[in-house]
Amino acid sequence: PRYEKDHAEAQLGVARMAIDTGKYETAEKFIKKLMAADPPPSPRQLAMAYLASAIVLDEQGKSAEADKEQARAFDTDSRNAELYILKARRLTRAGKSEDAIASIREAIKRDPKRANFYAELAKALLARPGGAKEAVESLNKAIASMGESPKLLVLRGNAQRADKDLDGARATFEKAMGLAKGKLPEALLALAEIARDRKEYPKALELFEKAKNESLSSAKNQAYALTEMGKIVEEQGDKKGALDRFKAAAGADASFAPPLYLMAKLFVTSKDKEQRSTAYQLLEKYLELDPKGEYAEDAKRLLEERKK
Repeated sequence: PRYEKDHAEAQLGVARMAIDTGKYETAEKFIKKLMAADPPPSPRQLAMAYLASAIVLDEQGKSAEADKEQARAFDTDSRNAELYILKARRLTRAGKSEDAIASIREAIKRDPKRANFYAELAKALLARPGGAKEAVESLNKAIASMGESPKLLVLRGNAQRADKDLDGARATFEKAMGLAKGKLPEALLALAEIARDRKEYPKALELFEKAKNESLSSAKNQAYALTEMGKIVEEQGDKKGALDRFKAAAGADASFAPPLYLMAKLFVTSKDKEQRSTAYQLLEKYLELDPKGEYAEDAKRLLEERKK
């Protein structure tokens, strides 16, 4: 029997996931496997593989070869709407965001019932200065054409937040939660953030706690929720409560850097030499994990001051 992992569709899926996460060597390996498969892949699979290969070649700085692979993709299966999504990825990477948006719109024109195409369009519009309003409009069209789904509603909620419409976003996320029967950690996290931004702290704490408990499959989400809870209770003057949550966050996901910096900040002005020493170790660890992170500049400044 042919094993599932050698199945062309599975190989294509792995290659695309590898591209999405920046693992280009893995992508290249699976694209080559797919192209050499016996029996050969379908024209759709082959065309997708050519375009995936073009994205990998771009990464290797071989743009002329990448252009050839893209041309082969469209020659192989010109009616395939997904090719326009992959082409948009190349255009985005080359800094041609308007052309990328046009390519995604072409994909939607060819296959208007694909929720992930609208997700790509919203992402591209949100990356453009002032594009949030247009992203909301495009998602409203998608919802009108395909009906409400938790995925589309979460996308619209994110776009509404970017457009500073917090009331609209809150209503959208709550509707998404209703459709998903409550099991939607990303909507819960968004609702918690909205409550936090509005300084509705008791509500924010309750929602972050809920999101943490529902994010059992995502260590990063758990760590993020705990970190945000720590920041809120610290602002309310509860340093011990903050420290407990930052510690729990660091324990939930050792690769998530912010709680390390936030713990260090609690200790760095301590009169206790040992606590100060711990703070500096935490700052160094923070910079190792996230050298360009949101707290990186301040972490460097605190370490510099120590040397004086």
